Amino acid sequence: LEAHDDSAREITLRLKNVKGEWRWIEFRESVLTRDKNGNPTHIIGTPRDITDRVHRQNSLEKNNQKLETINDTILNSLPQLAWIANRGGEVTYVNQKWIDFTGCSAADMRERDCSYLIHPDDVEEMWNVWSESLNTGLPYEIEYRLFEKKSGTYLWQLCRAIPLRNEEGDVAQWVGTCTDIHQRKSLEERLQNRQLYLDTILKNSPIILFAFDMKGRVVHSSG
Repeated sequence: LEAHDDSAREITLRLKNVKGEWRWIEFRESVLTRDKNGNPTHIIGTPRDITDRVHRQNSLEKNNQKLETINDTILNSLPQLAWIANRGGEVTYVNQKWIDFTGCSAADMRERDCSYLIHPDDVEEMWNVWSESLNTGLPYEIEYRLFEKKSGTYLWQLCRAIPLRNEEGDVAQWVGTCTDIHQRKSLEERLQNRQLYLDTILKNSPIILFAFDMKGRVVHSSG
């Protein structure tokens, strides 16, 4: 310990006990007294056996690695774009389909601005809905346009996410998917445009016109 440094120092190492077992020991050293120049004259060291803690931590890390492998296998087998976010909403994992579609990995989304992935007209609503889910823990669902790198265009997606909770019932992470609904949305838009066109004709026609459905029922008229 350096002069005038009153901070404690911790050292972790393995020692063999009288039974011949290797144990993880944590030593904590603190200065008791110093000379007139501030140099330590008496230091107290307190050892603590942390073997069980180290084993639990190693076991947890191995389990997390196995879980990541399982998640990667399952989510990469899905036909949709899939992702995982932590409890605060930060994306920690995306499957290969997401990377192929957007050109962005999970690391890219954390380290640089990827806000362009969402169509500018959809960004505000997306954040509002996502924030509501993060605050309430309720499932997330929204339709928005997502940037496709290959075509350089935005395609409609149905995005859903559910919270995964820990033993205490708190949200631990979110698992989400994005399903391509661009064809459906395009068809809906064409039908809407056709309906507006028909309504305009009926409204401005000098004669009375009727529109019938397949069962012969009147669905529109100009008078």
